[in-house]
Amino acid sequence: MNTEELQQTFEKMWAEIRSFGLYAGQPSNWQSRMAVSIAEDAVRLATKAANVDLLLQAHDMLRYALTANEQSLEALPYYEQVIEGYEARGNLARASRVRIGYVEALLHSGRYNDAFSVAKVAEQWLKEMAKTKPTLACAPVSPTLIPVWINTSAPASTTRLPRKSSRA
Repeated sequence: MNTEELQQTFEKMWAEIRSFGLYAGQPSNWQSRMAVSIAEDAVRLATKAANVDLLLQAHDMLRYALTANEQSLEALPYYEQVIEGYEARGNLARASRVRIGYVEALLHSGRYNDAFSVAKVAEQWLKEMAKTKPTLACAPVSPTLIPVWINTSAPASTTRLPRKSSRA
């Protein structure tokens, strides 16, 4: 396959993965497993083609799919690679959105202090972008992250997620 055909194949792979409507914290299901399989195929294609830009996209697919398949711990190295890759290419908006997903994956992996540190970096970038380019600073934040964003300014020793009310 030439580069253009590979790019079209990757766009179709992304479209298929996104059509499943996956999200972090959902139970693993046939769609999330299929997404992992598609992303692994993308990694193989990009590696065989020795195309670093496609490999970045493939790793982006894989970190997304693994997180949605309850494999957050396995997804962490891909988050780091993808964030670094987008930052190196100057795509700070995409890197910051991936960083928000990284916070979710860290939380699901039990790495709370790391999640707070990563959230602070994302928050700083989003605040900076809100000053200059408000449309780029908008990124969807899941309801499970809201307590993280609220608590990132608290000292580490007092940072706790709010308890659910026992009232019915």
